[in-house]
Amino acid sequence: MVALAAVAADGLPIVLAPMLAAAATVAASVHPLCVAACTARLVPDTDLQRANALRAGIGQAAIVGVPPAARSCSSGSRPRSPSCSTR
Repeated sequence: MVALAAVAADGLPIVLAPMLAAAATVAASVHPLCVAACTARLVPDTDLQRANALRAGIGQAAIVGVPPAARSCSSGSRPRSPSCSTR
């Protein structure tokens, strides 16, 4: 996201935006598998079921909770109106 913002802010070639989005998608597709594998290696067998349930619960809570949190963070900011331009 920071790289996409840099493309927009610095006037870099727009061709970089879909390339960065594709790279982020590839990286995100591997992440859940890596987390599951690490959890199985780091947590003792006696606590593995509880750890997997907690990991799944955190993922679902993020899906439900992040959009309202982002909306509340951005509710104080307003987009610039065209009449406020510096021309």
